[in-house]
Amino acid sequence: MATHEVVMARINLFGVLRSIQELVVLDASSHDLVKDTKLTVEFVVRGGFRGALKFCEGSCEFIEGRDSKVDIRLFFTSPAHFNRMIDGKANPIPLKGLFKIGFLTGPFTKLTDRLTYFLRPEEGLLEDPEFFTINTKLTAFVAFHSLSEVGNWDDLGRMSASGTPDGVLQMQVQEEDGPALAITATGGRLSTSVGVHPDYRCLMWFKDLKSLSQILNGEMDAYTVFAQNRAGIRGYIPMADKLNPILQLLPGYLS
Repeated sequence: MATHEVVMARINLFGVLRSIQELVVLDASSHDLVKDTKLTVEFVVRGGFRGALKFCEGSCEFIEGRDSKVDIRLFFTSPAHFNRMIDGKANPIPLKGLFKIGFLTGPFTKLTDRLTYFLRPEEGLLEDPEFFTINTKLTAFVAFHSLSEVGNWDDLGRMSASGTPDGVLQMQVQEEDGPALAITATGGRLSTSVGVHPDYRCLMWFKDLKSLSQILNGEMDAYTVFAQNRAGIRGYIPMADKLNPILQLLPGYLS
């Protein structure tokens, strides 16, 4: 049985921090912060999970699990410790790369500030088209990666995930350059990947970013958007039916 702190820590690592790999692609200012950087930062949380951000001259790749070649290794004594760090209320314990900590206090902190700027927008910012696009794509990335963590670790989420038929549910925005993410269910376990899966079983489509944003931000319920033919589901519908209760649990973690 996983505690709320464990689920939250996994969301923070495998959903929120992972999205930095998308941030440096979508946001020119974030790209410039690490355009000359070549190093890997690993986050190790006591309790058995870890992940790393590998920066390479403007690009970023998230690596789940152990990475043997890391420049900075940060240790957290518990999931709660990691969550407090994400909230800016605690510091990590550096196990490696003490003399490279300047990257964390400089460019990396600016990156996470930039991420917060997009994911938690101040009033009026969503009216800017470029900001709106980045916000919606990042929010979708975090939400669908978090969905797998909730489905695998939250008690109620696991009940729904355990009954989900094996296969792939594809989420895709139809307009040009719209985001696409896939949820794969295998034996009651969920995983998220980026892009269009070649053999999905169920498709959840959105006409445009606005339709997706309205649902993700709670501005409009899915039934209304579906009724307006701005979104829909095709294929093996029971997959979506089983995953929907997990989606309903997300606001309790991401709000």
